[in-house]
Amino acid sequence: MTLTQEAVRSLVSSKKAMGMSHEEVRDYFKTAFEQKMISVELYTMAIEETFLAYEHVVDPPDVKPSPQEYEYQLLDRLRSDCEYVLNTYYGSVAVGVKQSRLMEKYLWAGNAKDQISKMRELFSILKEKPEWLTTDDIDKYEQQFNEILEADNELNEEIESADEPDI
Repeated sequence: MTLTQEAVRSLVSSKKAMGMSHEEVRDYFKTAFEQKMISVELYTMAIEETFLAYEHVVDPPDVKPSPQEYEYQLLDRLRSDCEYVLNTYYGSVAVGVKQSRLMEKYLWAGNAKDQISKMRELFSILKEKPEWLTTDDIDKYEQQFNEILEADNELNEEIESADEPDI
């Protein structure tokens, strides 16, 4: 059985239309060549036709990141840190343990104040505001962090007053 160039082109197009991937079509022609169903010339032609038919798959166009992609990514990282820390520590009671010290190691900025400050900075410079974060969310994170810090300060005062000798 001998295939012509036009038949090869038609066969590649039909395989692509059937939803076969670039690799599957290439393997199809490789098998046909190995079983001596097509000549080396037609095999080479089939590989070239496959390349041309699937050019977008083999050589994708350059994808350029949006101008503020880094800021969006960092803001999302900061938001994720806040969610993790507040879901872990907010409202938990660990007697004798300063929650703020525990949570600081999980915050990108190292402490709640700097974390919130960086979030506000990034949010303000974004031209298109994200749907997944609002200024109200940032305010809520700040309030919850402040509640944790206040609880730590009260704990410190209790510890200090317990350490003072009664006279």
